[in-house]
Amino acid sequence: MPHISFLVDNIDKTYETLSEMGVTFTAPPMSCDNSTFEGAKTAYCYDPDGIFVELFQIPVDTEKFY
Repeated sequence: MPHISFLVDNIDKTYETLSEMGVTFTAPPMSCDNSTFEGAKTAYCYDPDGIFVELFQIPVDTEKFY
């Protein structure tokens, strides 16, 4: 699905803050455990215009990620 993605430092905090502001997410943040992005976390929501938005947090061990 086409979407825009934003890197965030702390996806759990960002999720909590945006949820408190009324943003509806498709699900809470999830770990990417069985993919190329192992160790990363992601969450999806829609912006006010209906555009699908991904929040993406790279793993703490960025050496492994890159």
